Order: sequence, then C-alpha cells, then structure tokens
Amino acid sequence: MRLFSGRSLATFIPCAAVVLAEFGNEVMDYLAYGMRWADTPSDIANTLFWPLVISLGGAAAADGAARLSASLTRDGTVERFALG
Repeated sequence: MRLFSGRSLATFIPCAAVVLAEFGNEVMDYLAYGMRWADTPSDIANTLFWPLVISLGGAAAADGAARLSASLTRDGTVERFALG
C-alpha cells in the first residue's frame, strides 16, 4: 500500500486500506456462502492483526525519532534529559 499512497507505514492509511479490503472480503464471503458467524470474527482478527501491529510500531518509531531529533544540539551531540 505504501507504493500506492506514498505515505509512511507510520500513518494509519495503509491499515485503513486493509480494513476496507477485509470488509470487501467479508461481503464477498457473505454473498458466496451466507453469514457464517463461526468464521467471521476470527477471519477479521487474523487479517487485521499484523497491519495494526505494523502501523502502531511505525507510529511509535516515528515518535521516538522525533524525540531524538528534538534532543540533538547544534553541534550534533545528544542533549541528555530525564525520561518521565
């Protein structure tokens, strides 16, 4: 999805695309097989798990990189600060 949107994986746009694709998949399953509640929740959870993890991890990494760049001094050294 990153190739099509040009957005970083740290944004939730690629994850939203997966949600839309999964919704389409469930509609197609419904049209082909009818409503099968035993299969649907696990199918949705399994499809959305890794894209959500990647989006959350990318957002956390981007936040950490922003904090690090904000702590750099003009001479390129890292300014020490207390976490918390």
